[in-house]
Amino acid sequence: FCSNVSNLSLLFTRRIGRQPGAGFLASQQGAFTDVPSASTILGAAKVTGRTNAGTSIGVLGALTQREVARVAGPGGTRTNQEVEPFTSYGIARVKQDFRDGDLQIGGMATSVIRNFDDPALEALMNRRSESVGLDAEYWWADRNYHLLFSSAFTNISGSEDAILRALSLIHIS
Repeated sequence: FCSNVSNLSLLFTRRIGRQPGAGFLASQQGAFTDVPSASTILGAAKVTGRTNAGTSIGVLGALTQREVARVAGPGGTRTNQEVEPFTSYGIARVKQDFRDGDLQIGGMATSVIRNFDDPALEALMNRRSESVGLDAEYWWADRNYHLLFSSAFTNISGSEDAILRALSLIHIS
């Protein structure tokens, strides 16, 4: 059979430094806006490696700057609108090989923490989100057969509006 399933899809690094998620808040306040095209990454570090014993390790941490759009409103009034909060990202992944690599067991944990200054933005985005997952992959019969297992648990917290918005985006089939 053909397997195009990846293990533990808990990490989307392209979100780090992405376009601010609430640029529309600025356009609601005035006809002319200057919204940053990306969130500024203040700093990031990644450490990856593999031991002789078959343990793969990856750790990533990043901080992105609070982003503010400039708005020109009616009558030439000028204001600022927060469009992305200061955010901290953390990810850790460990995977261990057994049976000459035919069996791999791993785990992963992720965290996103946002610090809001604007209640309108806080109503749109979760304040915190965490996940933890476990996975295993087993090959046998000269790698002709393959079994995958993965399980993940997630938690989000924040304002009631942000939680309800997040739940409306989840489709369980």
